[in-house]
Amino acid sequence: MEVKDGSRDRLYTTEIDDPPMVAELIWDWIEDRWERLYRLQWQRYGYGTDLHQVSLRDERENAPRRR
Repeated sequence: MEVKDGSRDRLYTTEIDDPPMVAELIWDWIEDRWERLYRLQWQRYGYGTDLHQVSLRDERENAPRRR
């Protein structure tokens, strides 16, 4: 699953092996409900190792504000 939150450098990816859960998470994203999304382990898109795991909550809270 991938989530983009603004600019191209804010594209995140995670793996979920549960299609019904993916559908629920997509609805969470559409409806701007982030709590369940925050609980997943995310990586910035393009990085292939756990060394680049990020906290989606921290990434969103500390991102420059869009104008």
